Amino acid sequence: MKISKKAQYGLRAVVAIAKESANARPVAIATLAASEEIPVKFLEQILLSLRKAGLLESKRGAGGGYRLSKPANQISLAGIITWIDGPFRPFEYTGSRGLDETFMELEKQVETFFSATTISDILAKDAESQVLAFDI
Repeated sequence: MKISKKAQYGLRAVVAIAKESANARPVAIATLAASEEIPVKFLEQILLSLRKAGLLESKRGAGGGYRLSKPANQISLAGIITWIDGPFRPFEYTGSRGLDETFMELEKQVETFFSATTISDILAKDAESQVLAFDI
């Protein structure tokens, strides 16, 4: 029950782009590929897909690259994962009512979590992890 590598890369790329959004400059694919250690050709496909989904916008030419098309608090993990991987389906339905209903509940819980969690939430957690605490 894993999220695909493509969706993982998509999430990492969107988070990295969101971190750079304060600079108001688009992030170049080469820069993003190097910083996130994602193969450039694969990243190009992912970013194009996310642009088609309306999550990113691109600028061509010198100083070009990708940036978020809307605020980070309006981009959910569900939007990215579902666009790339499709709906979360951890289990092929068996015909057993008990099993099928149990896994349908799991699907709903995961969808609710992914829908409620935004890129802003991820950025906040990243910021928390970078805060140093000193006890005397």
